[in-house]
Amino acid sequence: MNSDSAAAAGGGAFATVLYLIIAVVAIVAMWKLFVKAGEPGWASIIPFYNTFTLVKIAGFNPWLFLLFLIPFVNVVFAIYVMIKIGEAFGKTLGWSVIFLVILSFIGMLMLGFGSETYHKPVSATV
Repeated sequence: MNSDSAAAAGGGAFATVLYLIIAVVAIVAMWKLFVKAGEPGWASIIPFYNTFTLVKIAGFNPWLFLLFLIPFVNVVFAIYVMIKIGEAFGKTLGWSVIFLVILSFIGMLMLGFGSETYHKPVSATV
């Protein structure tokens, strides 16, 4: 094995470990966010159901999560859902855009472990 192959293998292993650490922290953050919103924490680890639950937390009809399956619409709807989640936790539009849309990993940690309380939206419209 030459040094180039060893370096590539080492870099790949490092990237995998880093990805796993970030994934576990993201799951913990979403778990805490779900619990604060009165939803079961385990819902954060089930694909599709976690998106269904996020849409529900944002105050929308949960079946609108199917909009995430439509290209381009999914990006716009994801931004709108994150802004509505921020509002449900009493955050401003600017905070939601920065910490839930751009830096969602950090924003969910802040909401999950912070002192903010969840106030269920009356009903959001699309």
